[in-house]
Amino acid sequence: MSGLAVDLLRLDLKLYFIQSTLESLVYGCYIVTFGMSMYTLSQRRKMNKSGLRWDVCALVLLFLITTVVTITDLIANASILYNTFGLGGLRAGLSKAQIHRFDISMQMVAEMGFVLANFLTDFVLMFRCYIIWDSKLRIVIFPMILSFMNNLLGFSAVVILLNVFVGDVDPVSERTLRNFNAANRMLVAFFFINVIPNLLITGMIAGRIWWIMKKLERINPDVEAIAQIRKRYRSTVILILESGLVYPATLIVFVIVLRTAPLAPSLYPLVSTIAGMAPTLIIVRVQLGVSIKSLDEYENQTRLTTLNFNRSPRSCSTQPSEDEQMIQDISN
Repeated sequence: MSGLAVDLLRLDLKLYFIQSTLESLVYGCYIVTFGMSMYTLSQRRKMNKSGLRWDVCALVLLFLITTVVTITDLIANASILYNTFGLGGLRAGLSKAQIHRFDISMQMVAEMGFVLANFLTDFVLMFRCYIIWDSKLRIVIFPMILSFMNNLLGFSAVVILLNVFVGDVDPVSERTLRNFNAANRMLVAFFFINVIPNLLITGMIAGRIWWIMKKLERINPDVEAIAQIRKRYRSTVILILESGLVYPATLIVFVIVLRTAPLAPSLYPLVSTIAGMAPTLIIVRVQLGVSIKSLDEYENQTRLTTLNFNRSPRSCSTQPSEDEQMIQDISN
């Protein structure tokens, strides 16, 4: 083996070890975040049962898909390392064709898992935005249609690639190469378009919470309560923006790496994990409890409390007032 070949082999091994380590680290963070989200959802006693059930099902399914993709990629990396050192596949006696087909199958599972994870991520974020905007369908209809069409594009690209690599087609025919190039262009378009609905939904969720915060500041005359509301909601908006921007930024980096270094280790599992973490982090912070309905109830309650206060001096007491309690209910 020449010196250049040895250097390339060492570089490949470093890349695969770095990718596997980073992938495992991010997945470990996802496990912690997922556990926190499940605990948070279980504490939301006032959440309607249908909303809680759908969010939990989507988050659990998203976590399971990410787990499968991560395990699949780690197995694929192990197979590649075995083959690199001339040990054959993970099982003795496998031919080169069988090893190649196994590696391609693992890649297809990772890509399909990524598209599924992206679909569920969009669903969770849009459902959360739909609830926060008082269940107004017209608010989320545009990003919903855009997300549906884009995910359909992603699924179509994966199906074409699956037919190219696994189907009974001539691997060197002009039609196969044309389908392969078309599928890759579809995936690149899928990644770029996917940034748009994610940014829209994140901005709409953060903007709605910011608007609620400003409305509550105008309603409640209690300076101390307003300070607590401002602190609570401002930190919520900041964390939502941070969590929501992580995934689009990761997609952009992923596309750049995919176009500039096509032979680099697959980053689909890493991106899938981040796709799962983004909505999970947002739900952990928002706690599924902010809606315009709560704001309207709070505003009405505050007006009633103010009238009662003006009528009876005895309404002043050391016990928390009903409007203060409503603030706590909205903020928690």
